[in-house]
Amino acid sequence: MDQLVQFIINHWLLWAALILVIILLVYEETKRNVKGVQQVSPQQLTNLINRENAVVIDVREATSFEHGHIISAIHVPLTKLEESIDKLNRYKNKPIILVCDIGQMSPKAGAILRNKGFEKIYYLSGGIAAWQRASLPMVKD
Repeated sequence: MDQLVQFIINHWLLWAALILVIILLVYEETKRNVKGVQQVSPQQLTNLINRENAVVIDVREATSFEHGHIISAIHVPLTKLEESIDKLNRYKNKPIILVCDIGQMSPKAGAILRNKGFEKIYYLSGGIAAWQRASLPMVKD
């Protein structure tokens, strides 16, 4: 135990960095869960579509969407999400799965939908990149 304490004292900067990283990770996870948007893997996304008739909403820009998207995904760019709420209201009682490039913008879109009364909101962890890494089918326009 004395060696551990001595190691921590000698390498205090590394320990401080480790503690900071842990705090940031906990903060990010908590922030995502507080917004009411849960992350799902590509396999969980597939299960939600098959078992609960989940709706996939792709919030990427048009050029990215045209290069490839999940089958039957609805394209609503994040910049136009709030003005498209009326179009999405018919899916309010279904699970909504948000997809972006790498999973960074989907929680933001989820917060917007949560504020508009949507309840079952998920986002694809890792975004469309994770979907492609899993070798799952995509449609190209």
